Amino acid sequence: MSWFVVAHALPSDLSGFVGRVQEQAELRELVLSRRLVVVTGAPGVGKSRLAVRVSGQVNRSFPGGTFHVDLAAVPAPVRAIATALGLPGGAMDDVAGALAGKRALVVLDNADHLVAVCRGVVRELLGALPELRLVVTSREVLGLPGEQVMSLLPMPVGDAHDLSSALRLDSVVLFAERAVADDPNFVVDQHNWSEVVEICAGVDGLPLAIEFAASWLRVLPLAELTARLDDRLGMLVGRRRGVYTRHPDMVQAISWSADRCTPRERLLWAKLSAFAGGFGLTAAQAMGGGSPVLEHLAALVDKSLVYVVHEPDGAKYRLPGVIRDYGLGMLAETRLEPQIRARHLEHCARVASTAEAAWRDGWRQPEALAGLRDGVPDFEQALRFALSRPAHHEDALRLVAALHPLWLHQGHAGLAGRWLTAALATCPRPEPVRRKALWVAAVAASLRGEQPLARTLAAECLGADDVDTEAVSSALLAQACAAMADGQPDTALRLQEQAAGLGGSPVLPLAVVAMAASALLHREFSAAAALTGQTLERYRGGADRWAEVYLRYAAGLAAWHLGECEYAQAAELALGGLPVAVELGDRVGFALLAEVGALAAAGRRQYDRARRFLDVGERIWPLSHRDSLLGSAAFLRHHQDHVAEMRSKVVRGDEMVLCGGPDASSLAAAAAFLLEPLPAAAPGRAKRTHPLTAREHQVAELVSKGLTDKAIAARLGMAQRTAETHVQRILRKLGFNSRSQLAAWVVDR
Repeated sequence: MSWFVVAHALPSDLSGFVGRVQEQAELRELVLSRRLVVVTGAPGVGKSRLAVRVSGQVNRSFPGGTFHVDLAAVPAPVRAIATALGLPGGAMDDVAGALAGKRALVVLDNADHLVAVCRGVVRELLGALPELRLVVTSREVLGLPGEQVMSLLPMPVGDAHDLSSALRLDSVVLFAERAVADDPNFVVDQHNWSEVVEICAGVDGLPLAIEFAASWLRVLPLAELTARLDDRLGMLVGRRRGVYTRHPDMVQAISWSADRCTPRERLLWAKLSAFAGGFGLTAAQAMGGGSPVLEHLAALVDKSLVYVVHEPDGAKYRLPGVIRDYGLGMLAETRLEPQIRARHLEHCARVASTAEAAWRDGWRQPEALAGLRDGVPDFEQALRFALSRPAHHEDALRLVAALHPLWLHQGHAGLAGRWLTAALATCPRPEPVRRKALWVAAVAASLRGEQPLARTLAAECLGADDVDTEAVSSALLAQACAAMADGQPDTALRLQEQAAGLGGSPVLPLAVVAMAASALLHREFSAAAALTGQTLERYRGGADRWAEVYLRYAAGLAAWHLGECEYAQAAELALGGLPVAVELGDRVGFALLAEVGALAAAGRRQYDRARRFLDVGERIWPLSHRDSLLGSAAFLRHHQDHVAEMRSKVVRGDEMVLCGGPDASSLAAAAAFLLEPLPAAAPGRAKRTHPLTAREHQVAELVSKGLTDKAIAARLGMAQRTAETHVQRILRKLGFNSRSQLAAWVVDR
């Protein structure tokens, strides 16, 4: 006897589904090609919604039916499956008989609390029903042979530098859509987009947390909601109107996961919460304090409490912010927090010391930058702890001084000033560690434009009794930078030559670049060219890769200022530095070299090439998230003035659009694009490289990614009807009949 199968309706999504275009495509492919797919992820990441969404999209591929089985509140999965199938019985034989010979899809949703039971049920079902496909959503994998795991990550929250880029983030669109439910007049606009991005980033892009946050707009203005991000867990407590979840709030959802961890797993979770950012296995082992870590770390990854990203230099781990906050609460309960914080401080000191040594090596500068760029949150947290404990004051001073490659060469002079001032105040004795911190603080102050402070700090450093060549030469360079900034080039050059004669300073190239920039601000073009030219000869093609990039930039800019006879030299300097910037992964340096390349090309009336360089530079610069250049707001304004001047000369209307340009996130692709010859021009000067406007080009790119008109409208902040009109106009312009033709055209270009 076989039962008549009744298709169990998929649950409707009352609040609408937002984004996840790539994830939907990935899960669709897995469901159609694999028999068992387990969708895992942190609490509130959207596993159930994605599974239900994709199940509805593929139901025509399963003539035997598509069934949703919510296991959240049931103790027996087989009976729940039988109910979904409309069967009067609740035995495995009944289920197997109903599905025998049918190509069906069953979604076992919220299987977290029944992992062991579901493991046996799934094994039996797949063994008895060769045509059956199963999708399981759970925070923990089943661990069965043939199981295909899809780890669902939070929504992206980074790389937003203006309203347009913010509205391309699924997290921002989700916040906006949910906010309208509580405030019909809410809209993400030019005035509030940065606050919305900050909120989404503050909850790590977890969709459920974003919905909780948006629901507070009923009682809190956006600015106050942003200010409450320091208490993320407090903001996510309590069921909010319009937020649908099986747990009362985010804290309950995390507590549910904590209850399913062993005591040792919870303890490691608490210890790892000391990390503000990502960490590697070695760092995790250091926090473990000698106890076994790998097994328990793997368990936390399997339970979706720790994310893992496999990178070329090894795996990196990270706790989502709200899960980290919960772990810090557990850490406080263990009374181990001071001990764990001290271990974290030791770890940060090792990272800083290793990176400083690699930086001085020169050829290892890419390695040094990789270890420093992502570590700022952890370094600041370690400094905060060290400065709060008198026993660690000297450790704080040593750490903040060792981080000089980060502070001075990566545009963090402002941040350096804050931490160096605090650390120097706690260690007034004239010891070597203080002397090192003094010259770092002096150079940082000069970069910030605080020349009197730079002189004071340098003078104290030079007045110490012990002889330290590095400190003396570095302090002299700080004084040279201050003199050049104050319009005293003769004094500046004398101090710089004295420091160069002593040798030993790791900031000589930086000081020369800063002095050249100041000279350019004072229109001392020949002095800037001579200073950078002499120093560049020392570093060209050598070990100090950072020096070569920025010296090429400063020398190229000086050459351009000198006029037509030096335009070719400026172009050579810019082009030769691009591969070095790629090697360093330095977006700022790359964008600056592109600026010089554009200036040189425009000076030689090569306007097509100038537009290409300017376009690439302007795509890359926002990704650096910099509000200063080498820590200097004045240098940044100088850079912006050049870009504006060049744009007025070489850009007319929307000619700036270069369809087919590189992805700005790939410096290697951008360099290849800039270094390749321009295509031969057609007879007569074309107004642009393709007939699409900038907005139409944006729409075309989204069509190529498979977005519907409704989704395009949401991404670009326009009405759906407007998006439809754009698509039809694009098809007419290009002579195409279908969206697939348009997508292929975009990919080809």
